Amino acid sequence: MIKHIIYRILKFRMSIAIRIFYKNIGIRGLENVPEKGPIIFALNHQNSFLDAFLVTGTTPRNPYFLARADAFNNKIASFLMDIIKIMPIYRIRDGISNLKKNEQVIDRCRSIMQHKHPVLIFPEASHEYKCMLRPLHKGIARIAFGTEFASEISPKVIILPVGVHYENYKQAGYNVLINYGKPIKVSDYEDIYKENPKEAMVSLCDNLALQMKDLMVDIQPPERYHDNYEKWMANRGYFRDLWMQFDHDQKLVQEINNEPEKYSSDPNANLKSPRKWRFFLWPVYAFSYISFIIPHLIVKGLLKYLFNDDQFEASVKVSIWFIIAPEALVFQALIIYLLSNLLWVAVLYVFLSLIFGYLTMKFYFPK
Repeated sequence: MIKHIIYRILKFRMSIAIRIFYKNIGIRGLENVPEKGPIIFALNHQNSFLDAFLVTGTTPRNPYFLARADAFNNKIASFLMDIIKIMPIYRIRDGISNLKKNEQVIDRCRSIMQHKHPVLIFPEASHEYKCMLRPLHKGIARIAFGTEFASEISPKVIILPVGVHYENYKQAGYNVLINYGKPIKVSDYEDIYKENPKEAMVSLCDNLALQMKDLMVDIQPPERYHDNYEKWMANRGYFRDLWMQFDHDQKLVQEINNEPEKYSSDPNANLKSPRKWRFFLWPVYAFSYISFIIPHLIVKGLLKYLFNDDQFEASVKVSIWFIIAPEALVFQALIIYLLSNLLWVAVLYVFLSLIFGYLTMKFYFPK
């Protein structure tokens, strides 16, 4: 019960956090998310925990999700991840003996869905700062089929493909898009599964991959990623409407993937000159930096000593800044009140910190 209350509080804060951290959040296909019943969210994985936070913060569902086991090495991190419904999944690099523990995790996922709760899975089984879909692992099919066909479950299990697209992976003040696709009914594969389970797994993963590609910007093939990315940056148009921009980018990237020789590239095309008016925001930024120095130092410490993968950067920023920052701000306001004995000064400090912090997030960071 206590964990449930803490989770609800953290989810509420996280839903606010992502809307402040990002300039705009574009959401498409939210009507495809069932209000109840067993569901597997299948996401492309580009930005560590933040991918899952975006789904949790933009839907009424409260999914459990899997994360790489080495993130649980610290006891404090392990405790917090348990509260926010993150379960460890083991890879070969975590030790061959630990791979057996994945069966327990898979069984738990099945149990969760049998109780009609959602699960969120990254079928690529790894994350990377790249606009591309990597090959899908069959674990998602094993969990889906094991839940659907190993026991009577109603309503039936569905897999919901989701595409997440970032304008910038690490910094605040940029746009992010979340594209919810059409549900895939696991029961549609029952006949194939009865005849040949392996063939059914391959068929499901192939279908899922095709649908996920339609929901994201997918630069292919992997060996040409860098060249094709530069060609995309050199030839793309820019639109105010988020989804018009996405549709344009998706179409352009697909054309570059198919006929790269038709497009030229400029290595400096994606470098934008700084906005001159940002100079006048430096007092706002300086005030915000001082006001939020406590969470800032905690973020730096965690990224340096606890998370040795820079792909955790945005996830840690969002989590710490918006979970710890309010308490830190209240603590600092209390100190100001005790020193000045003037309540209005403390209230004004909190007000200016919130306003200046918001302006910094929205307008100062983007170049």
